[in-house]
Amino acid sequence: MEFSEPTVSAQRRRLREQVIKLRDLRQDYQRAKRNLAIAEAEAAWRASWYEG
Repeated sequence: MEFSEPTVSAQRRRLREQVIKLRDLRQDYQRAKRNLAIAEAEAAWRASWYEG
């Protein structure tokens, strides 16, 4: 019954699309966070060469 209702069907589709976008954003954020940690570690390593 719920699936035969066009407005409910459209809303469910839009909700699924938003969930997919949210999942993609989360993955992008995690990737950026990991890249930041790597860049900070590399910068600290390089800085240690000039301190001594």
